[in-house]
Amino acid sequence: MNEITQKIKGRINMIKIKLIRKIKGKELVKEYEKNYRTLENLKKIVEETENMKLELDYDEWKYFKKHPEETLEQTHILYDYKGLSSTDLKLLDTIKNNHPKSLTDLAKVMNKDVSTVQRNIVKLKEDGFIELKEGNKNNMKTPFFNYDKIEIAM
Repeated sequence: MNEITQKIKGRINMIKIKLIRKIKGKELVKEYEKNYRTLENLKKIVEETENMKLELDYDEWKYFKKHPEETLEQTHILYDYKGLSSTDLKLLDTIKNNHPKSLTDLAKVMNKDVSTVQRNIVKLKEDGFIELKEGNKNNMKTPFFNYDKIEIAM
């Protein structure tokens, strides 16, 4: 197979998943405060690392401090992702709509074994679909899906 054929074949197999959410400026500012503590702290990190993504976070934070009611549409893109199953989609839908307080709660709602749900949740977290937040007690983790919609392009 020549180089051009390989490139074309590679493009045919590529799947792009776009996760989209709408967020108010004041909510974004809270997220930045949680992640970076203060605007000044983030500025210092940006100066030390010259990280472009952090610089964008800094600029957004400054802007949305002044415009807290403005809504922003954020996207997170996953390229060449091949592992999204119907079970994964059901998990994401259940997390988004039922707001389970723990993985055990999620397993009960889905009528599945906790260990099965946990394996899927770990994969979804590693792939960037969900977050696991610290729960109330006994190191419980609360699954959180922070997006409004998923677009899949082939």
